[in-house]
Amino acid sequence: SEYVSFKDLNEIIQKHIDNNELLIFHEHSYDLSILDSNNINYDIKNVKDTQYIYSKHFRKPEEEQSKTLKKLLDDHNIIYKNLHTAGNDSRFTLMLFKSMCKDYQSLKRKNNLKNN
Repeated sequence: SEYVSFKDLNEIIQKHIDNNELLIFHEHSYDLSILDSNNINYDIKNVKDTQYIYSKHFRKPEEEQSKTLKKLLDDHNIIYKNLHTAGNDSRFTLMLFKSMCKDYQSLKRKNNLKNN
């Protein structure tokens, strides 16, 4: 860990956002409100949310609308530990996002085969 001032933190975060194409979250509303309140600029088109992706593409009608990060990691057979720390949650959210992308591609291929 390293201590940085809030002023420096905002600059560091903005630099990372400017240098990357995507911002990946699990339930993004609180995180985006923090960015907004600190005048950090981002393009909403680059925001990807694993909870939203689950709800839109993977949720079965009988399942709850949203799932915790832990539940989705379990569903995707991703081994994790020490959730609820910023670094770990970020890492595991990225792993979940990658897994969901693979699963989505497989789902699309299956649907294309069924429709042909």
